[in-house]
Amino acid sequence: VCILGPPSSGKTFYTTLVSQEYEVPHLLLSVLVEEAKERQDEFGDQVRNALAANPRLSDDLLCQIVKTKLQTPQCRNQGWFLDGFPKTTEQTRLLFKLHDVAAERKAEGEEEEPAEASEEEEQGVPLAPPPEVVISLHASEEFLRERVMAFPEENVAGTHNDEAGFSRRYSSFASVNEG
Repeated sequence: VCILGPPSSGKTFYTTLVSQEYEVPHLLLSVLVEEAKERQDEFGDQVRNALAANPRLSDDLLCQIVKTKLQTPQCRNQGWFLDGFPKTTEQTRLLFKLHDVAAERKAEGEEEEPAEASEEEEQGVPLAPPPEVVISLHASEEFLRERVMAFPEENVAGTHNDEAGFSRRYSSFASVNEG
């Protein structure tokens, strides 16, 4: 299950409740990035180096982090709740390889043949299974702003859950989700 929505709409709150009830892994991107950083292998080195160069990881690397987790036995056997990621159409395409190879070949005038292995498959990067369910939470900006302003101080201190942080995150969300 992939749960999407604007900042402070309750994605993490509801995902936590449901994932605990059904004992299904709750995947939060920030936690997955931390786990990837802690890995003592080439992939962990790649994540640490990328973060040292720029605190905002590329879509390719973020998707690779998530794909790696989705291919673990736990996620493959129990399922998963992906909380707030992907955020953009491009991230969705990268993560779930959303394209129709047969339709692309037909449009190019090619005969239908078995698809060749993609570059990722050849390099051993696991492909993520697409979600069976996508839940999209909706709320007005005004409602969400009031909700953030009503958070107890102990929930806000040292986080992005203040008015300035909300405004920045909501603007980013709105810019990629217009229309």
